[in-house]
Amino acid sequence: MIVVLTYEYCILKVEGIIFDWGFTLFYFENPSVQKYYKCFDEGLEKALDLLIESKILKSVELKNTFVKKFRRKSKSYFRESIKSQIEYPTSLIFKEVLEEILSEIEVPFEKLFQRLANLYHSCEAEEWKPYPNTKATLKTLKQKNLKLALLSNHSNHFTVENVLKNYGMLPFFDTIITSAIVGKRKPGKEAFFYTLRELGIKKAESVMVVGDEYADVVGGKRAGLIPVLYKRKYQFPYEKEINIPNLLEIKDISEILELIEK
Repeated sequence: MIVVLTYEYCILKVEGIIFDWGFTLFYFENPSVQKYYKCFDEGLEKALDLLIESKILKSVELKNTFVKKFRRKSKSYFRESIKSQIEYPTSLIFKEVLEEILSEIEVPFEKLFQRLANLYHSCEAEEWKPYPNTKATLKTLKQKNLKLALLSNHSNHFTVENVLKNYGMLPFFDTIITSAIVGKRKPGKEAFFYTLRELGIKKAESVMVVGDEYADVVGGKRAGLIPVLYKRKYQFPYEKEINIPNLLEIKDISEILELIEK
């Protein structure tokens, strides 16, 4: 289905919508940098328990070396990903650190690395909750036969997909895309173009992108999409300023229905 939308004094035909995940469809309870770190520390402890139980880390010294290298590499890759817009999946970090400190790992490689990544993000996953109107809004949009995608800057695809599954929202989306899958982060154009291809839509100008930050709306605008800013209640440090004339804004996800019904 094609929905008509008035935007920048033009009549546009909307074929689909790309949603951001965190702080657009879902919120993190009582967000703070300290809470994020606490969640990742708890997740790392779970991953360490698995490595110790599997007799991969066989000494306290090896465990301490692993933790030191993992934290250092995680911070380094995160800083690099912001500058280069290249994503470094969490499973890759586990892989590289283990290969650095061990001569061999007698377990199926990829399955182990992904399982460790899932454990690392498990505490974080428990904190993400859908906004009150998220599910009903997605259901209504799906009933209008619009193509829906989710595009998130997240280093572990399973986490995003599993949270959506737990809240019964997977069926609403035609595709779920994360930077861990694409290898590129927003605001880079590649992630948006990849998502459009997965949706089977050729005209970027017929797709809305809804998100809460610079990476979503400025990146989407550069890629030729119709940007919609979700005005979240929380402010985070070091956020980039958004300067887009006539930018569409919403304060509740359900307001997207009002935009496409104008």
